[in-house]
Amino acid sequence: SALMAPPAPGEIGAALRRADADALVYLLPPGGGGGSGGTAVVVTREGEVATVGFGLMRKDGLDVLEAYREAHRHRQDVLDRTDDPEVHTAAHARWRSALEELCDWAGAVVMAPLARSPLLRAAGPQPRLVLVPFGVLGGIPWHAALLSSGLRHGGRPVRAVERMTLSYAASARQLHEVLGRPRLPLDAGPVIVGNPDGTLPGATTEARQIRSALYPRGLLLGRVRGASGPGTPAEVLTALPSRTGPGASVLHLACHARPSGSSPLDACLSLAPPGEEQPDGQLTVREILRQARGRPAAAPGGLVVLDACVSDHTAGDFDESLTLSTAFLAAGATGVVGSRWEVPDGLTGLMMYVFHDRLRAGSPPVRALREAQLWLLDPGREVPGGMPPAVADILNDGDPAALEVWAAFACQGH
Repeated sequence: SALMAPPAPGEIGAALRRADADALVYLLPPGGGGGSGGTAVVVTREGEVATVGFGLMRKDGLDVLEAYREAHRHRQDVLDRTDDPEVHTAAHARWRSALEELCDWAGAVVMAPLARSPLLRAAGPQPRLVLVPFGVLGGIPWHAALLSSGLRHGGRPVRAVERMTLSYAASARQLHEVLGRPRLPLDAGPVIVGNPDGTLPGATTEARQIRSALYPRGLLLGRVRGASGPGTPAEVLTALPSRTGPGASVLHLACHARPSGSSPLDACLSLAPPGEEQPDGQLTVREILRQARGRPAAAPGGLVVLDACVSDHTAGDFDESLTLSTAFLAAGATGVVGSRWEVPDGLTGLMMYVFHDRLRAGSPPVRALREAQLWLLDPGREVPGGMPPAVADILNDGDPAALEVWAAFACQGH
């Protein structure tokens, strides 16, 4: 309940100023405060409040949202129960089509009208917004919403991420609390974990290259040459905030994530098995939160990067506020990057390298993620100086601008 209790508009405005953000936007579905068609409640950095109404109740809109939810559940179920490539391909094609339609709808019905609202137009041409979506709206990648089909932009579609800087929050209260924590310097104690369960060979390359090129003094864990340990739950827990310390300054987890079953507390990361007596190597939300008990509320914290499939929502509906991402924030992190769906191994590693490269250049996490996403979308992209050839070669392995690659990731917190 404390997570969801809203602060006053003046408190929200103060938090937005600390984050260098222009507005917090509650996205409310029809009913339950969202009116007959859904509503956005906009709170600016000055504490002003305005509403923008939408046409979400139209049957075609609800059908698009439900089609995506069903396609997402089906794809996740197929990935969990079979290795048949033809079944995987069919499920992916259905999901990909539903995702495209969802992003078209999200742009036309919500993000384009929102961008035209007077309060946001006053914020300038590239506003920085924090989105707090409620209910079924929580699983939509709003940053990928289609704002233009591209007919007036050289034939290339224009996404919301290209017109505004977007981050997310489970609630204004959590955002207010997280922004009150000092951020640890990047080099204070980075930890990179790669392929701890041995099922993601691309994550091995990703972790090794990110560590060697960008965090050479960082601790390396996982199935990576030169690692200091295999990446067990116990080893990763030592990198998390606790009563006695703030944890890692950057914790990059290139591993699988398992969404929750009957309880959001059961969502977990798949790490290295600690031994025969514990063969699964799971680190659950329950254990992450337990580790943080007694942590001082204003203690500094680090950035957690969950390069892990389905780490930013639950296995069931999209309206559960407790996910792996929000659990790390509740446990003391100052920012979390997580994924909305199963992501391709190699191209994701490429994006993560660019993200960390932008962090090292001085961009805060929210902007660094956007810069990495824009780099993937740019057909004229240039390889950053210092990028290892093994990472640059990934550009030849598929379409870097594919929606399912860059749009999977979202940032919460600083």
